[in-house]
Amino acid sequence: MVIFKKTCLAVIVSLFLYPGLTNALDWPKKAIQIICPYAPGGDTDFNARSYIESASKKLGVDVVITATTGNGGAVGARKAKEAPADGYVVFYTSSALITNELSGAIDFGIEAFEFSCLAAKGPGLVVCVSSDLGVSNLKELAELTKRKPGELRLAADTGATTQIVALMLKNAGIDANIVDAGPSSERIAALLGGHVDIIVNAHGSIKDYVASGDFVALGISTDEQPKYIPDIPICLSQGFDVVFPSYFLFAFPKGTDRAIVEKWTGVLKEIAETDAKYAETIKTAFNQEVFFLSGEEGLAKLNEARGAVQRYQKQFRINN
Repeated sequence: MVIFKKTCLAVIVSLFLYPGLTNALDWPKKAIQIICPYAPGGDTDFNARSYIESASKKLGVDVVITATTGNGGAVGARKAKEAPADGYVVFYTSSALITNELSGAIDFGIEAFEFSCLAAKGPGLVVCVSSDLGVSNLKELAELTKRKPGELRLAADTGATTQIVALMLKNAGIDANIVDAGPSSERIAALLGGHVDIIVNAHGSIKDYVASGDFVALGISTDEQPKYIPDIPICLSQGFDVVFPSYFLFAFPKGTDRAIVEKWTGVLKEIAETDAKYAETIKTAFNQEVFFLSGEEGLAKLNEARGAVQRYQKQFRINN
């Protein structure tokens, strides 16, 4: 009885000192909506979906994804920013939030949200060409563009991560014309149809076309060779300074109770660190390793990536 009374007293004191805990203990009572600023089929949508089944079970409510596409992710970012800060709207995006901001597509960054975590990291974006182009590595592509300066069309999604990688390629010696070809699936269709010559896409979205021989994968935009993609060399190893990490993050509208944010973050952390099905899903679909960073450590990584992109800000604004 004494122990019970002490426990009750401790709970009452905690609720008095930390009133946000009340909301967190009651939350959630209804479905949670995840706003994803990209269309189904891409790596951002996939990474969001890889969490929702387990998250729904652990939280006891439905977790649903709403695709809010447009302007390289800027439309979804703005919708999430303006959503009610009641804990029932979560924003899931990628490093594209950085490029959206620096390109001028949005006038805010991660500081406009309650940051939860970096919930995943892609193995980098893959530079692909049609097999008809007749090149097998970035050096050969660069030489081709020197013979045909500005003639080849390099597809990107304006304001998104693909645009920054396209600019990096151009600065590294790939003299191609950057064109806006929309999201992942549309870039693939454009390359298949011969409307563009080069695309930058997540590995999971192009691997079947590489296996069939339709596409040739020339390089990956990451700083170290991905564990599960040993057969496509990174751009750096070929002498091309093309590096931009593909982080995926959860955040809530500004003003959301931090106790709710922390509860959500804890659920995701548990999934990332203990759920073997989750680990296998991301490996099979997008050749990803488990990656999870929350709090100040996660924010520091995101801001580090932002710093790497800032040198391209002027070119961003010229191209937009």
